[in-house]
Amino acid sequence: MVEVSGQYNRIQNLSPSFKSALAGGYKPNLQSMPDSFESSNLNVNVEKTSFKEIVSGLACLAAYSVLKLFDRKITEVQTKELEPNIEFKKAETYEEAVKFGKEHLGIQKYRGFSKKDVDAINWVNEGLVNVSNYQNGKLKIPDIISYKNMLDSDTSAYVIAQGDTFANVLHINKRHLKNIDSKIPEELKDSESAINLFSDKSMQRVNELIEKYKNNQMTDLKDKMELYHNLRQINKRFAKLPYTESINKMLKTPELRQKLIDKGLMVDGQLKLGKYLPTPKTGGMHTVAPKKVYEILSNATGFKFDYKPVGPFNTVYHEMGHLQYKNISKYGTGDVNSGKEMLDSWKNRNEFATALSVSEYAATCPSEFIAETFAAMVDGEELSDDVKLLFYKYAEE
Repeated sequence: MVEVSGQYNRIQNLSPSFKSALAGGYKPNLQSMPDSFESSNLNVNVEKTSFKEIVSGLACLAAYSVLKLFDRKITEVQTKELEPNIEFKKAETYEEAVKFGKEHLGIQKYRGFSKKDVDAINWVNEGLVNVSNYQNGKLKIPDIISYKNMLDSDTSAYVIAQGDTFANVLHINKRHLKNIDSKIPEELKDSESAINLFSDKSMQRVNELIEKYKNNQMTDLKDKMELYHNLRQINKRFAKLPYTESINKMLKTPELRQKLIDKGLMVDGQLKLGKYLPTPKTGGMHTVAPKKVYEILSNATGFKFDYKPVGPFNTVYHEMGHLQYKNISKYGTGDVNSGKEMLDSWKNRNEFATALSVSEYAATCPSEFIAETFAAMVDGEELSDDVKLLFYKYAEE
């Protein structure tokens, strides 16, 4: 996921009068994630706007003024030729970490880091080493790694682009990394019921991390980042589980159907779940949530979702994927408001379905599909031929 600043999303929640005022001169693409910007002169006239909206708007304008600096003089990220196979070495001191990045990755400046931020530099250095090795040393990699607080604490890294020109900086969200210890317990508590919906095999790595965390053996920032982002993904996935689709899959699978028949839950091809379902107050059986039906059938058949874990450097890989392929202006970004908008980003439903097999965010538009697929490839994930063909189709267009 590409995040530049949480302030831009706030624009969509302002009053019509304030949006209109902004529209007088400030023209962000409100339908896209803010890794793509349009430039214009600023001319704001605020009418009957609440104090809270004004503060939010000023935050947007402050972020915009920073971007105007890039607009005046932007240094584009360039292709570098590094060693084809860099061996990452975990630094013990700030000086060692910075030296490694400069000598092996061509990083000219680590901006905003202190001597206490060795783990953060190690984390980003190792992620960049993995990308470089995947690319055999030839890749676009920023000269500057910036470490600063964002309003959005959930984003770990981001890049800035104007059209298809990317600034020569990879931004790391200091607030996210610094708060990771307090965020893990929250996500762990929220994920307790969701974890049981996924197969033990697909959850093996996540369960190992959870056990390590509960035994107070997790001290490495890399492990903390991996655990947090997996728990976060599980919780987000749990909120969007396609229960109806899963029920249909169970009913179409012979061995699962037979289990339902053996347990008396299916007779003559019809589900018989009446005694297991709560009696609806109004509207009949169709008012019962698909989630409840799914839980009954899942318990009876043992059906579980397969989970695809994410690695500790997934966001770094994703952002580096954007840098390698200039397609933001052509394909847009992943901030969509409906399934129809997602579908409209693709030439046909088959492409959409292929992108969705990578991740939900990959399905939002081709540019995010490219970044998500690139991240999966760097992470060593096995991808279908359909995914590979679609990736190279859009990456080379």
